[in-house]
Parts: sequence; structure tokens; C-alpha cells
Amino acid sequence: MNTCTLNPAIPVNTFKTAFQTYANTNGLKQKLDGQKIELSIDKIPNVFVLNDRSHSIWLVYLYSWDQITFRPQETDMVVSYKISKNNEVTKEGTITIANSDKIAKLKFFQSIKVATAQYLDQYNESIKAMTKKVADQLAAEI
Repeated sequence: MNTCTLNPAIPVNTFKTAFQTYANTNGLKQKLDGQKIELSIDKIPNVFVLNDRSHSIWLVYLYSWDQITFRPQETDMVVSYKISKNNEVTKEGTITIANSDKIAKLKFFQSIKVATAQYLDQYNESIKAMTKKVADQLAAEI
């Protein structure tokens, strides 16, 4: 098992870009009505495990195969927010979204490099989906 830790700035930048897009489309900007919102990302998933399980069987010849999987960290996205008007906090809270990243497996005759790239694409889409849920929940709470 190899633990891979991504630079936390990568998912944070994905979060920022996605949140600005979703905030403009789901009506959050209109609900704020001139108030200022301050977001703080307390936790964000940025670790996954590359698990390589090898199997071998002796039947006249040696038969062996590997089962390689990408397993995401069991960390939820936690975002704190403060809404203020005229430098006075009017509302604050915390939003927790479950990690929606899925286990990925190496396909037959697929290189680890290609599988890793596909997993990271899935990871980015997962961060965007969790960000959308944060924006929707924030819009509902305001």
C-alpha cells in the first residue's frame, strides 16, 4: 500500500473556482443581498491509497496477477462560513459534506500512469460535486 498525499492547494483551488461558478448560478449571490461571506475550508480530502495486491499460483508454471486499486481517504469536506454586514457577523455555521470519491481499479492492460490520471480526473469531479453541495446547502441556510 502506497499512501499518496496531494498538495492541499490543488483541491482548494478547484473548490474556489467551482464555488464561484455555483454561487452565481444557484441564487446565493442574490440571497446575500450586499452581505459579505467568508468561507474557511477546515477539511478537504487530499489523500488516497494505491493498493497493490499480488497473487501467484504454481501449476506446472507460475501464474501471477496483480490487483491494483485507488482507495480514497475517508475524510469529509468541512467548510465554515461567516456572513457579515457592516463588519458585524449576522450568521455563522459549518457545513459538512461526505466524501463522494469512489474506489477505482486498474483495468486489464491499463498502465498505472493512465489509471492514475483517470483517478485524479475523477477526484477533481468529486471535489466539484462536493463544492456544489456546499453552495446549495449554504443557499438553503441563508
